[in-house]
Amino acid sequence: MLAQKYGIIKKVSKNHVNVRNIYTSEKFTIKHINKSRSSIRLIEDTITTYRDLDHRNIARLIEIDEDDSSYYLVKELCDGAPLSEALRYESLYDGVITNTEMFYSIMSDIIEGVNHMHKKNMTMGQVTTDNIIFSTKDCCYKFIDIAPNNKKSQKDDVLHVGIIAKSMYQACPELQNNKYLHDFVSGCSEQDPIKRMNPSQMYTSWKFITSVFHQN
Repeated sequence: MLAQKYGIIKKVSKNHVNVRNIYTSEKFTIKHINKSRSSIRLIEDTITTYRDLDHRNIARLIEIDEDDSSYYLVKELCDGAPLSEALRYESLYDGVITNTEMFYSIMSDIIEGVNHMHKKNMTMGQVTTDNIIFSTKDCCYKFIDIAPNNKKSQKDDVLHVGIIAKSMYQACPELQNNKYLHDFVSGCSEQDPIKRMNPSQMYTSWKFITSVFHQN
């Protein structure tokens, strides 16, 4: 039982608690999934997906436990601030959103994580700034949760990547001088799915833009 192995540090949301391994002192987060409120097939698919993931920008699944009513997913703990909080704080002081190098770093973390899911023919399904948290251990942003079977398409992922990019792009005049970046943001955040970039176009375009940025 997890209770014999982990001690609760704090409750961080309705379904997540941060814990410490009482033997090693390592910190993790545990996600609680109520069996009666979720499709068992959906839960099992999500768990299978987690087990098959190994990527720098997605929080790792450590172990799983269950009882009659719930599943408990022990995952890597990202102990930094959510991207939503970082952007709100930094925007007050003309920080991260006016720092072009940080912009490219944040967006690369997001796009690499999403692309990893897409290469496995799945959706991320949780491309929101609240679900992207900084890991001080690995010095990067990570998706702390996934929803690979939530009936959304990969193009929906692209749209939400575009929305995040657009919010930072519009706040930074220096970024707006880059035509390639303008086309990328417009193509990803396009509301019409037919006109919107597909996942392959998003990733290829982003790799080209970052290569140009690093050459300058």
